[in-house]
Amino acid sequence: MRVMGDLDIATTPELERVLDGLADEQHHRLLLDLDDLQFMDASGLRAILSAHRSAQREGNRITICNSSDQVHRLFEVTNLLSYLTFG
Repeated sequence: MRVMGDLDIATTPELERVLDGLADEQHHRLLLDLDDLQFMDASGLRAILSAHRSAQREGNRITICNSSDQVHRLFEVTNLLSYLTFG
């Protein structure tokens, strides 16, 4: 799944809706491509973390790839690089 543009308080509900729909379809693996994500705030980070936790509870996996330096830095400063799966 490719996330594009800004992931902030205004757009996070849309991402959550899509991720919930994918979880309902029982996808066992999800590749979250952040290459075209220009900006992410705490609400976007929360949505990704929530989806990650839900996937783990169900025995599924979310892998994050192609994050920009800015987005990668957000994962780094929040100490999530070792918690989330990057590929």
